[in-house]
Amino acid sequence: MSEGLFRIRRPQDRETAGTWMLLVLIVAAGAGLRFWGLGNIGLHGDEDVMALATRGILETGVPVIPGGMLYPRALPQLYLMALSVSAFGDSEWALRLPSALAGTLMILVGYLLARRFLTVRWSLFFAALIALLPSMIVLSQTARMYVFYVAAIMLLGVAIFRWERTEAPRDWVLALGAYGIALSFHSLAVFASLLFLYPGILKRSRRLLAWGVAGFTTGGLGYKLVADWSSAQYPPLVEAEPGAPGAPPESLAYAAGPLELALGGAFVLLAAAIAWFASRTRPDPASRLWLAAAAALLATAGAAAALVQFHLAWLAWFFGAIFFVRSGRTVLVPAGVGVLLLALLAWHGWATWQAPEVRSLYDFGEALLGWPKPLSYLTFATFAPVAVAAYVLLFLYFAAGFARGRALPDHVLLFLVTVLAPLFIIAVLEDYFIPPRYVVGVLPFFALALLAGAHDVLAGFAGRSRSRLALVHGAAAALLLVAFVSPSELRYNVNPQYADFRHLSDHRGVDHRGAAEYVISRGSPEEDVVIVLDSQPHGYYLPDRMDYYMRSLHAGRNSTVMRDGRLHELYTGTPQIASGEELEKIVRDGDYDEILVVGSGELEKTLARHMGKGIWETMQALGFEQAWIGRDGATPVWRYTRPEATAAAADERGGSEPP
Repeated sequence: MSEGLFRIRRPQDRETAGTWMLLVLIVAAGAGLRFWGLGNIGLHGDEDVMALATRGILETGVPVIPGGMLYPRALPQLYLMALSVSAFGDSEWALRLPSALAGTLMILVGYLLARRFLTVRWSLFFAALIALLPSMIVLSQTARMYVFYVAAIMLLGVAIFRWERTEAPRDWVLALGAYGIALSFHSLAVFASLLFLYPGILKRSRRLLAWGVAGFTTGGLGYKLVADWSSAQYPPLVEAEPGAPGAPPESLAYAAGPLELALGGAFVLLAAAIAWFASRTRPDPASRLWLAAAAALLATAGAAAALVQFHLAWLAWFFGAIFFVRSGRTVLVPAGVGVLLLALLAWHGWATWQAPEVRSLYDFGEALLGWPKPLSYLTFATFAPVAVAAYVLLFLYFAAGFARGRALPDHVLLFLVTVLAPLFIIAVLEDYFIPPRYVVGVLPFFALALLAGAHDVLAGFAGRSRSRLALVHGAAAALLLVAFVSPSELRYNVNPQYADFRHLSDHRGVDHRGAAEYVISRGSPEEDVVIVLDSQPHGYYLPDRMDYYMRSLHAGRNSTVMRDGRLHELYTGTPQIASGEELEKIVRDGDYDEILVVGSGELEKTLARHMGKGIWETMQALGFEQAWIGRDGATPVWRYTRPEATAAAADERGGSEPP
């Protein structure tokens, strides 16, 4: 006889004074890693926007940025940053201080979160893992909202599990408050609202499920209100030029013809026949329910494969196969469906490879995967590929047990609700590029699910001697630590330096600060023209020296607005140069001695796209030369000296120089 859906286990051991002492030491060590070198490098990424909004608070009381817009994101953090700057001075260290504190508190929250699934010792290990994770350290050293957001959704998990245990309405309200805190930092918190469904699904309680749906719905409405208000603060952007360089590639797909559609229909009929035949031979209601779900999923798999949507097809087949076997039927039917899927994959693969649009293996894979593409899984796997591979094996182990009639451990539901479902939804919503920061909130819950799964498997060693059991647990913990904490990544993010710093978004420790210092060292602001390729950081570092922002209007993301008939950068209000012709006109007609073009190491890989419309070619033709390179080895400053100014300088020295 099969068990229920889920097996609930709660650790029964209790903390001692030694537990709290160890936790304090772990938190202190994590704080040291987060504060070590906190102000070493200049602002990077979108830290500069937060810094500009912080200055707005200090000057006007509200986060108004130089471009005139009210910056609507992470308001609690902005006011904490303003408090820090007012206390410690305007510096990168002061701007990042609230993030470092939030990242330190996250370690304590991690321990409380883990206690729902893990023993005291393993919960301490989870806290140590949060303290050492390179991604959590770099978030804690960044003046951006992601560390607050991740800490807040972990706090939401603590509140949800308290409500799951007590089933008290007041604890549901506390959980909703924790969700509101998370949402105030980032709209990505909406994915964490799925946690409200966890208690009702786990306990198969209609009452808890109704409360959970109410919490999830309220969370969705809150997200909509916050997103709409935030969007309303942004003025309309200038539309990108159609067909310009840098446009996201169109999705490739081999078109499904009559044969493919017929095969998809055959899958649907096959699934219906399976359901009808099996329901006649096995009248058990629970069995029929599993079979109906399996038939629907197998039909979905066939239809998706026929339409060249193989990501969706294999997901549906996997869960359909599990449900089919769970209903008590033979594994041969889902295995046969899997063989047919492989045949369809081979057929489509051959036809897709012949398509003229397919020019590389990437194009080939993209065409076969269809929509939604599994980019979110791949992005997430970059955090800890070995740990992801380990959990795949664990998940298959628990899924096989479930197919044979055993209940799933409660931590598997945690994985489904907090990891797999959000990643799948993100894949649906983002079809082109998914930055790591979009999925970093999933990481602590994934780590907890993996540790809980490993702990569950290790429970089978309970009959061994205590010394051997301690050795097994210690070895498992060491392997998990290595799987999550890459020494090279840790080296990049602890005591960061310009030479080797790496951020989640793959930009370097960009030397905007050094570039600004070089510009200031040149003096003569009245005689020089300063053009920047990255307006936002120099709105902080060079607020009174920027004359122009230079970027072409390309198909893709931009931050350009139209004011008084001229292009301006949204965040700083700087006039924009969008083509080589405009740059040439400034060089030809401007009243200046020197033109300094300040580059950015963040644009190292996208410089050609950023400087489209002939800008780079114009700079080369006019004779701009690199005059300075940053400590990151990637941030340049180019210089152009007007020939008349060069001749005048030579006359003052009593000689002449070639222009």
